[in-house]
Amino acid sequence: MSEASYISSKSTKLDVQATDVLPCLEPLPIKAVLFDIYGTLMISASGDIGVANKLNKADALPAALLEVYGYYNDNVDA
Repeated sequence: MSEASYISSKSTKLDVQATDVLPCLEPLPIKAVLFDIYGTLMISASGDIGVANKLNKADALPAALLEVYGYYNDNVDA
């Protein structure tokens, strides 16, 4: 039995349940959505050793956003 067949045999279909909530989303100016699998897209210490040693991993994303967009906002509500 393949993995897909096994998962399918153990899964059950769920019915859609309506709610009384209306969507109220305003369009966002999103131009791209990136998915980072295992930290390989934004941070990789396995490449150029000199670059990997200059920044620690926590500083890599803010540094990249600062270089590409000229700013980084760390005041985002979590």
